[in-house]
Amino acid sequence: MRYLAGVSERLFAYGTLRRGRAPASLERLVADLAWEGEASVAGRLYDLGAYPGLVLDPASASRVHGEVARVPGDPVFWELLDGYEGVDPADPARSLFRRLRREAQLAGGGRVEVWLYEYARDPGAAPLLAGGRYRPAAGRGTLAAPRERRRRG
Repeated sequence: MRYLAGVSERLFAYGTLRRGRAPASLERLVADLAWEGEASVAGRLYDLGAYPGLVLDPASASRVHGEVARVPGDPVFWELLDGYEGVDPADPARSLFRRLRREAQLAGGGRVEVWLYEYARDPGAAPLLAGGRYRPAAGRGTLAAPRERRRRG
């Protein structure tokens, strides 16, 4: 299934939404995106176990690295991703992540406006990921069901 007929938005993916790391339920959707290349945003990346969590910090010299993809403006597409990321529009305080529009620095130069998912909770004592890059160990990096993510924390 190709969702790109009405491409009008961009996604910054730094963790389990990157190519080759998506869960089976989103694998085809992610594979069909129009990937544009490497980018980064100012902030810190935490190892939260089965997935990473980005905490934005515009004043930070630290960068979180990921990829930018063109995505459809279709609300159903965003509903699928928001559901996976544990976004609860009816009760944002219960959300695991929040979807925000921010500016990303392209690896080849220039900036682009993107949607990204920021971790919506306190990372506590979770370890920082070196260099702001998520590299899952074997057997890690995807989750079976969004419901399991909302129960943690």
